[in-house]
Amino acid sequence: YPGRFKRDFPYPSFNVWDLDSVDINVKAKLVPEMKNEDWDLIIAHFLGVDHCGHRYGPYHSEMTRKLLEMNEVISDVVSEMDNNTILFVIGDHGMTGAG
Repeated sequence: YPGRFKRDFPYPSFNVWDLDSVDINVKAKLVPEMKNEDWDLIIAHFLGVDHCGHRYGPYHSEMTRKLLEMNEVISDVVSEMDNNTILFVIGDHGMTGAG
């Protein structure tokens, strides 16, 4: 949605073999953006769990690593939130045992 947001930080995302690059970049921007006071909505799209699921499936140790990483991100976000902020954590699809 070019031009629809005050700021955007797009990163190349189509390499499902790369579980970390997009997440590292999004994570680096997320909390600093939360500290700005000129936003009504922040969308942070992490791709590592999705890529990991397609590459390894849900039971691989890399999935455990990515889920623990996302738990940390959510914890960091919650610690920065005030009482007037709502956090939505959503996925774009489910996953079978085969990924």
